[in-house]
Amino acid sequence: EFMSYKYSDYYNSYKEAQYWRDVKEVSGNSVNSGTAPGRAVWNASGTYGPGIVSESMGYAMMLAALYDDKETFDQLSATVQAAIEESTKPLMPWYLITITESQPNEFKIADNNSASDGDINIALAYVYADQAASVYDWDDSTSNNELYYTLAKDYIAAIRQYDFSQKDSEANNHIIQDGFKQAINGFSSENWHPDYSDLRAYQLFKLYDTTGATFWDQAQDYTKEAWKAVFNFGANDTGRSENAAKGLINASSSYVKISNPTYGNLEASDLYTGFTFNRQDDKYNADSSRLPMRILNYINAEENTGDTEIIGVANANLSALNQAFQGPKNEFYYITDTVNIAPPYSTGSGYTQNFTAAGLLALAGSKHLSVAGTQETVENLNTEFGTNGINGANVSSSGGWAIGNDLTRDDVFNDALTLWGLTTYEAGNTNLLDQVNSIKSFDSITGNLMLGETGKEDVFVFSKGYFRTKGNDNLQERGMVRIVGFNRKEDELVFEAGKMTGRVRTKIRRFVTDIKANKLINKDKPFILDRRTGELYATFIGSNSDSFTDLTPIAKFLEKESSFANIKADLF
Repeated sequence: EFMSYKYSDYYNSYKEAQYWRDVKEVSGNSVNSGTAPGRAVWNASGTYGPGIVSESMGYAMMLAALYDDKETFDQLSATVQAAIEESTKPLMPWYLITITESQPNEFKIADNNSASDGDINIALAYVYADQAASVYDWDDSTSNNELYYTLAKDYIAAIRQYDFSQKDSEANNHIIQDGFKQAINGFSSENWHPDYSDLRAYQLFKLYDTTGATFWDQAQDYTKEAWKAVFNFGANDTGRSENAAKGLINASSSYVKISNPTYGNLEASDLYTGFTFNRQDDKYNADSSRLPMRILNYINAEENTGDTEIIGVANANLSALNQAFQGPKNEFYYITDTVNIAPPYSTGSGYTQNFTAAGLLALAGSKHLSVAGTQETVENLNTEFGTNGINGANVSSSGGWAIGNDLTRDDVFNDALTLWGLTTYEAGNTNLLDQVNSIKSFDSITGNLMLGETGKEDVFVFSKGYFRTKGNDNLQERGMVRIVGFNRKEDELVFEAGKMTGRVRTKIRRFVTDIKANKLINKDKPFILDRRTGELYATFIGSNSDSFTDLTPIAKFLEKESSFANIKADLF
């Protein structure tokens, strides 16, 4: 059973659709999630025929985490990790194909190249899973005993190393490319997709990939300027006019309000006015509709609500989509910069193009945006989607472009995009998304990864009081570790060890003699672990004269003879 959210029924219908497959093998590598098989979302047709696409896997993993479905997440992750083991790079190959119709659970790599949009989503999914340990009380590891934290850290580092060019200009090197093969070529011969970039993802990534923290800061800066170069960004964007034609865009003189998915010959710079690129198309389609969610990932995060420039970009997109939604039905609708909304897009004749409308709903429902007419848009779209996304007034039951009650088609991309948009919509947020939005990437010590409570002193909480040791089945039932200077010799920390979910855990029970300290341990759980450095910190002010102040590293005070010298914390 999953926690109930506004679109939980939608997620359950999506999860039970016929395009899901068990996965037993990838290129000869057996796949399992504990005792269960791997899992994947499967496309009936595509570039290489029926198979598995990394973009769909990323969506499915994000949604499984957001909707508290650890079992499905772990099965999907098992498939991704098996594919990585058979790949030439530590990223999921973008396309796996079914080996034969008689072996529907066995797949092989069709193309080793990565797809950076799928990579961003897979990495975000691992961040979400790591945070689900605190929000949904997940264990911190997959069914195959892989730490979500480590999976996130390693995948993020691989994106930095392979999905960005290292031989282009300084600015171009910090804007993500389509995949590792495109990154080798650089932007002179490859395209740029604004909807592949994710500013909020980069903020979260630097908390995990600490080796690349400076890189992710620069990626944020250059990508922000790239988005500003394409879009109107409000009152600060002066002296430019709307570009009504395809072809060269010079950011010093022109912008668009809404985007086609593809630009060519990107030449980036330190300032948005120095950007030039060619516009490759004039349609707002499934690829384009990923951008509202990328934008909202950023401005819905607490630390970014004062960024008026990206809020301006969001308002420009919302204004254009609002206009399109109110335009003629059952036809391409040209908005002011001649980007047209791909059909079918209807506001009242029996269906709606859900993936497009969900992105609009997500924008229109944001409290940070101020475009006129959005309340009417929200009301209209809520009628379209109904109470849970599958029973709206004009939702077709045939699936495909719109998710219907039976989900009989194979268009998993659009179904997942729709649900992602509905979950990014503020009224559709889950507890996990709220938690992720509260993480402060600029806090170099605790972030929110260690779940420090801002505004309070000495109340950093972790793991419901649990430590985990690198122990084994022969671990003694009771053990003690002395932290020099933290407690008197007779006040050794006492641990009780026991097996839970097949792994040894130990729980801090008490200081042996210090009653006051016992009460503080039980109430405040005053330790945190910086998992990026491996240092254990104390925020506890003890009753002895050798107390620690906030965030004092205590790992160095562990005596060498301690039987629990290798301690690490589990987030709860």
